[in-house]
Amino acid sequence: MTAGNHPCALLLTNDPLEAYAAKTGALPEQASLSPAGVFARVVVAYQACAGGRFEPRPRLRVYAVRALRASRPTIFRGCAFAGSLAWFVLRVARIARAERVDLIRAYNPFVQGAVGVLAGRLARRPCVVAVHSDSAEILARLDPSVARVFRLLERFALGRAEQVWCVTEYLRQTAITRGARPERVRVVPNRVAFSSFATADPARVAAVRARYRIPPDAPVVVAVGRLDPEKDPLTLVHAFARLRSPEARLVLVGDGCLHDAACQEAARLELHDRVVVTGFRPRTEIPAFLHLASVYVIASQYEGFPHALVEALAAGLPIVASDIPQLDEILAGTSAARFPTGDAAALAARIQPLLDEPVRARVAAASGQRYARRFERAQVDAAEAARYRELLPADPAGEERR
Repeated sequence: MTAGNHPCALLLTNDPLEAYAAKTGALPEQASLSPAGVFARVVVAYQACAGGRFEPRPRLRVYAVRALRASRPTIFRGCAFAGSLAWFVLRVARIARAERVDLIRAYNPFVQGAVGVLAGRLARRPCVVAVHSDSAEILARLDPSVARVFRLLERFALGRAEQVWCVTEYLRQTAITRGARPERVRVVPNRVAFSSFATADPARVAAVRARYRIPPDAPVVVAVGRLDPEKDPLTLVHAFARLRSPEARLVLVGDGCLHDAACQEAARLELHDRVVVTGFRPRTEIPAFLHLASVYVIASQYEGFPHALVEALAAGLPIVASDIPQLDEILAGTSAARFPTGDAAALAARIQPLLDEPVRARVAAASGQRYARRFERAQVDAAEAARYRELLPADPAGEERR
């Protein structure tokens, strides 16, 4: 039996931790999964096609639940999915009981959300479902038959979770329209390591400039994120071609399905020596790229919670952003310039004055840096811990609930 002041959480993550480890070189630390130390132990479970092997560590347990694979003939796929879902529910409920967890948190409202709610019912544990993005944008990319199933899972999970946590007010409103009960929905934003982006090592910034052969005095327009259609990097390339600053450079930090298209478009516009497409870069390098920048641009057609934008605000950068509603609450109170989504001419017109008057632009951007502090890790950790404590029982994981 867990002591009353030593609660435990079970987290259902979206992706196999093998993928996380491949990107970062390590598993997430227990401290990053337990805000303000609210949990003495954290258990992570995810559905894996091949069981992962991880070194045991204090206060963090990892379960890779083997997924059932759909057979090739279509007639068996629905049965295989249902069987896999049921197996996942039973396995998670068993883990919850064995580990004596006090609550379950699911990191999306689809499979993980439905599994978390059902397993929570079986194990008599509350379930929190997290919403990090608008499901309409996600489901639009799926096969219609798969999207229908995911919509049903989403409505089930949002309507039955003890709480639904959304990273923005925009997503809170969206979750309510998709079945969540208004009184159970909370806004819990993502956190940013503010101090990691407010300053950068000058030597690292100089190294990045040298690596990509950017002249010492050249103004630099930077965008960080996946090079995918929803991020619209091609509009930024077209806007850059319209600038009246031949010495300027454009640096696209990230990789994605439009990587080659961005390179080809830059070459077609005869910008190949002024546009840098870095491909994937580790998170530890992002502060140096931001402090290389004169202007930061986010041209997205859609966003959930734009980490890179908040990091750019923390770095004190002048911001130019598309006018999508998902960015309104992030940029409220800042001096960010907005432009109509997909309009390269308008984007160029917003960037040019910031390059022409860099000192004035930096002074104006200071308001954004102050505003970004509301996403600082310590502040968000405290708010998230308070939300967790709303759901924790007075006697965590007691035998009477087993």
